[in-house]
Amino acid sequence: MAIPTFLVLILLVSLPANAIYSPIHKRDDTEKPCTLHHEDNYYDLNPLKASKDYQFQTDSGHDFFLNVCKPVVSDNWNLREGTAGDVAGFVRKDHGDFSIGQVNTTLTMHSNALTLSLTNGSPCSASSFARTANSPSANPRVTRAADAPMYGSSFIRFICDTRVYGAGTPELIAQFPREDDSACGFDIEWRTHFACPKGERGIIGGILVFLVIATLLLLTTYTLLSTLYNRFVLRLRGPDSLPSYTPAHAREMAGVLVDLVKDACEHIGLGSGADVNPASHHWSAGAGEDDEGDDEVDREVEAMMGGAGGYVNEREDEGDVWRGGDRPSPNSNSNSSPHPEGVSGEGTVRL
Repeated sequence: MAIPTFLVLILLVSLPANAIYSPIHKRDDTEKPCTLHHEDNYYDLNPLKASKDYQFQTDSGHDFFLNVCKPVVSDNWNLREGTAGDVAGFVRKDHGDFSIGQVNTTLTMHSNALTLSLTNGSPCSASSFARTANSPSANPRVTRAADAPMYGSSFIRFICDTRVYGAGTPELIAQFPREDDSACGFDIEWRTHFACPKGERGIIGGILVFLVIATLLLLTTYTLLSTLYNRFVLRLRGPDSLPSYTPAHAREMAGVLVDLVKDACEHIGLGSGADVNPASHHWSAGAGEDDEGDDEVDREVEAMMGGAGGYVNEREDEGDVWRGGDRPSPNSNSNSSPHPEGVSGEGTVRL
């Protein structure tokens, strides 16, 4: 038979600060923090850890600040003395903040719902003592509440709701006593898809996920590079520019990618003494290749300037002496005539 929420709250607030209590809060040391194995199902609330506290309000408008499996990150104000350890949540009352319990990472299954109990919060007020002592109950812990100190506590019930894809928002269902100023126990309901059972990921599962992600990234990169290569290098248009997944095209793209990497390494100077050839404006690598490049430049310059026997060496000036001998005189005899035999000065052929 399920334990009524009202009785659970009374049990929580009536316990001493160092009490380890009831099967509801039974800890399994083999479980990881904020996880639970139950009837072949695996539950994990670690995704609910947040960098910003979850906030909600009471019916009277007092603000709640709550986090899961970790302390709250919001600054508290005039937190009541006696609160020790990390505060899992607090409610902002008129005269200061009231801790609703310390951090707890032990999940339990209670009435087919994933639950988390927070205890050892701020000391309850005198009115809370009186109300708990006068509450009708056969439980001996509750009847001794007037003689034992009580501390703030909470009972959080996580409901599996696949319609709530995000973290969801906690909601205050009930508090004991009902007045905000004297409330010391709180019943909170939280609907989220993170409370649904899930498969536990092992080493093999992690490797498979990694391989799938890596394969998708490689296919995406290949598709993008192949499309760009077909369109801007091969100048293909239309359907021809779409990537091909044949082995031949894959080898071609691999070669292009290797060439791109080599060119990038040379341009950023990762090669052995990479430098620019002053004649060809191409990159050369190594001192030996630089010397060969310089010799090639000298030969090119010598060829352009004419070299030995060239036009410049034939004559430096049109009116100066020829290097091969004296320049023939225009009044020289026929033997020294520059025209071939049988050809007149006007270019007429004599028969």
